[in-house]
Amino acid sequence: MYIIAGHPQIAGFITHGGLLGIQEAVFHAVPMIAFPLFAEQDYNAQRLESTGRGLKLEIGSFTSLDLQDAIRKISSDPSFKKNMALVSKRFRDRPQKPVDTALWWIEYVLRNENTQEYMKPLSAEQYWFQKRLLDVWLVIGIFLILELYILKLLLVWCVKKCCGKSQKVNRLNVKRKIKRT
Repeated sequence: MYIIAGHPQIAGFITHGGLLGIQEAVFHAVPMIAFPLFAEQDYNAQRLESTGRGLKLEIGSFTSLDLQDAIRKISSDPSFKKNMALVSKRFRDRPQKPVDTALWWIEYVLRNENTQEYMKPLSAEQYWFQKRLLDVWLVIGIFLILELYILKLLLVWCVKKCCGKSQKVNRLNVKRKIKRT
């Protein structure tokens, strides 16, 4: 199987900024132009740009000129390719190939009995709401609601204090006008 990003004439890769596309581009040392759409893609695109490995464009506001400029910059500025080559070198520096690692773990499970007993994740013993951290979010939510309630009470108290003084002043002025007449 031949990966498109691995073709020697590829000068850049336009992506939404997902991890698998970035991983492929890093492996082949190809600079990127990212159009993040959701989830972690915005962070990934920002990181590409801040590290000099690519450019970030906003999908909702870019123009054809913006895209042309980005393509021109990615393909003509050697710093993008240099930065990607450095990261690619680090990424490829492994004790063994990922396929070999996967095969070793498969063989390990086949060689050893009862691996499901000592290799299962800790979350296997947790309740469903603990796995999703709903207990933590509940506590945070309660504190937020409590904080908003206290803030509301403070605002009401401040408004009463401010308006109460102005109402007293108005009452005094009305009483003075009544006495004059």
